[in-house]
Amino acid sequence: MNRLLERAFLVCGIFLTLDLAFFGPGLLIPGIGIEARRLLLIMLLVAAVVRRMQTPRPLSGSDMALVSWIAVLLLVWAIALPASYGYARAQSLADAEPWTALVVLAVWPWSAWPYPGQWTAFRRFLLVICAILAILHVFIWALLTAGVISPAMLAFTARLVSARGGNAEGFIRVALVGGSYRVYWSSSIFLLGGLYFLAMYRPQSRHLGWYAQVLLIAFALWTTHIRAFLGAIAIFICLKFVLKQTLWMRNVSRPQMRVLALWMAGVAVVAIAMNPVVLHALQLSRSVSDVERVVQARALLGRFENSPMFGTGFGSYAAQYVRTEGAPYSYELVFEALLMKLGLGGAIVLLCCLYSTLRVSTSGGICECNSGRMETWAAFTTGFWFSGATNPMVTNFAGMAVMVLLLVDMHQWSSSCELAVRTEDTHASGGGFAGPVR
Repeated sequence: MNRLLERAFLVCGIFLTLDLAFFGPGLLIPGIGIEARRLLLIMLLVAAVVRRMQTPRPLSGSDMALVSWIAVLLLVWAIALPASYGYARAQSLADAEPWTALVVLAVWPWSAWPYPGQWTAFRRFLLVICAILAILHVFIWALLTAGVISPAMLAFTARLVSARGGNAEGFIRVALVGGSYRVYWSSSIFLLGGLYFLAMYRPQSRHLGWYAQVLLIAFALWTTHIRAFLGAIAIFICLKFVLKQTLWMRNVSRPQMRVLALWMAGVAVVAIAMNPVVLHALQLSRSVSDVERVVQARALLGRFENSPMFGTGFGSYAAQYVRTEGAPYSYELVFEALLMKLGLGGAIVLLCCLYSTLRVSTSGGICECNSGRMETWAAFTTGFWFSGATNPMVTNFAGMAVMVLLLVDMHQWSSSCELAVRTEDTHASGGGFAGPVR
């Protein structure tokens, strides 16, 4: 029974990752109209919960805390508050839905991954996905640049593949920026995930294949012309250097609070980075979109000032600035929109959710042997949150999937380090080693 549940969990996870990595808003199941990713996520959660319930201690205190905080976030800010303001419940739940992906960490069947080799194989699978995704970006960009295909032809193909008919606008986006085409869709965020795994597990002796993968993904990110991606990479490189020089993460006491503080600082930098003066100084300005985002920020913050304590709930929007009629709650300025929706009270609850996810992911322990990895992880994830600050990519299904994978990766290497320390202590005391702890 356990083996069947583990296989079901793995198979659902693989197909869900493929859907999220390549198909943007998601494929629809023909004849039913239900998104495949939602069905796969439900099946994955059922397999995980049943498998987890068969362990001696199904849920730890951190697991229960994470589930409880997310429940509060949904009950108050996705159901109660939106209803009181007259917003549609379907839209408020759709807006909050990506955050529920964090529940996967609380029910993840960690005992199904007892050996490092299993997660290593899955990491390689993810790198293959990211490489294929990068090739697709470059290939589509090259065809557009060479005039072999037109944006209209690409949009028609996207409608056929997605089976969404006229609602395929968000499936893939093409635009002209400075005389060059830009190609991106919500799955583009997986490219940053590929950079993380290449940086975290870089070989001791660099080989041509590693450099080729880095350059391929970097060029694919360039074809998106998303400035926040550039900012994310810059934050990662600079913050990694600062953390290494200051040894700030080498003190292993309360590492979760330190990481959370870095995330908050990274989000705060957005307010500075989006200033048109700063963008002009960095030669990254775009006259039309920059002006639109300034107007958008004023509208969102003005609405926040009217309800600063608890906000207006998920699914809400500023009536004076609506980006799209189909999803009026969606904004490029994700964090300003979150502040409007959650208020200060909801923001505190969301931070508690994130702190609980860090507690769950570091349940294996943080010790000196992986402090360098912790620096890399903290620096990268800080940049990752920044990458979604001016595009709703991190707070959608694809972005949250990447975040969950990064958190799972932290759990795997922190657990491996803790196991290695226990093994050394056992040998030092003259005892034996019975194998991996399940």
